Amino acid sequence: RHYAIWHDPFPKPAYLFALVAGDLGLIEDSFTTISVRKVALQIWCEHGREARCAYAMDSLKRSMRWDERAFGREYDLDIFMIVAVSDFNMGAMENKGLNIFNDKYVLADGDTATDFDFAHVEGVIAHEYFHNWTGNRITCRDWFQLCLKEGLTVWRDQEFSSDMRSRPVKRISDVRTLMARQFPEDGGPLAHPVRPEVYAEINNFYTATVYEKGAEIVGMLKTLLGANGFRAGMDLYFRRHDGQAVTIEDFLAAFADATGKDLSQFKLWYAQAGTPELDAQGEYDARAKTYTLRLAQQTAPTPGQPVKQALHIPVRFGLVGPNGADLSYERAEGATIEGDVIHLTDASQTVTFHGVSSPPVPSLLRGFSAPVKLAVGLSADDLLFLLRTDADPFNRWQAAQILASRD
Repeated sequence: RHYAIWHDPFPKPAYLFALVAGDLGLIEDSFTTISVRKVALQIWCEHGREARCAYAMDSLKRSMRWDERAFGREYDLDIFMIVAVSDFNMGAMENKGLNIFNDKYVLADGDTATDFDFAHVEGVIAHEYFHNWTGNRITCRDWFQLCLKEGLTVWRDQEFSSDMRSRPVKRISDVRTLMARQFPEDGGPLAHPVRPEVYAEINNFYTATVYEKGAEIVGMLKTLLGANGFRAGMDLYFRRHDGQAVTIEDFLAAFADATGKDLSQFKLWYAQAGTPELDAQGEYDARAKTYTLRLAQQTAPTPGQPVKQALHIPVRFGLVGPNGADLSYERAEGATIEGDVIHLTDASQTVTFHGVSSPPVPSLLRGFSAPVKLAVGLSADDLLFLLRTDADPFNRWQAAQILASRD
């Protein structure tokens, strides 16, 4: 007779319990947590593939350390296991303490794997591990809240990969994926909010909108609140809701309470489908030394939502001067500006910058600060200038894309 005892003192939804039986190979390691507690690490795979699990193990250890440093999240059990098999019907699943993977997202070696393969293994390993806190310790009240765990955890794995590799390259890669997968979904007959209101079958929830756009909303939240405000909100969220099944309202309330910010309009991002279109036009007055920037947003009707409301859009910006450096200004009126972020909250707003010494070229939506389609009246010379000089790597890349797409 054989038996095993599994002890996990932390409450969890039933869908997170996993049990695997089989004749599998094993690699082992360990990780010492921030509180100097030793955690056993195991990766199980099909025999003969053990050596190709080394990079996944390294990625796991870096994920655990990063979550401690970036979010103060320490692993809670004495063992963490991954099972990787070739016939698992999903990509990966965050079962508590026993993540289950299709081995496509675990196996990698220098003889056959590309750089993309290594990056993908790293990202998926991190994503499933990060679910331990955002999805497992704090889970969803119902499946309509799926973006609460998936959008948030996608954003966390994107941040991890950005810190492990090149942040600009990672951002460009993520936005390319968003534009290729999510923008068409948001503009077609299957457009739906990040938090859908109805569903016919649960698999319909696993969409680019829920995952990728859901991650963009979390990124916007950090942009609006700043790094310190965002961390304070996350800390309160973890402290307040550990061991609970929660909603988007609970998530946003933690940030509002931690920072004193009103996020009622921002919440529309979760309820309103479609990709907003942002139009920007600028004009410089040499006599008055002012630069006037006119911003207008609109979102086309989508199925079930013929009328759209104005969203709270964070527009990260710079006014690039003739020497390639961002110009300073004395004051601005027409919108709330915090640091380098314009808070666009109305359908249209006109922002006037006073004390601008020379004609600028506007660099807007830096870092792709919001998932919108930007139309800005820049000439080919302006775009070439940004391509050469813009301090924001994403907008330099974007300038090149616009130039290449013009006739």
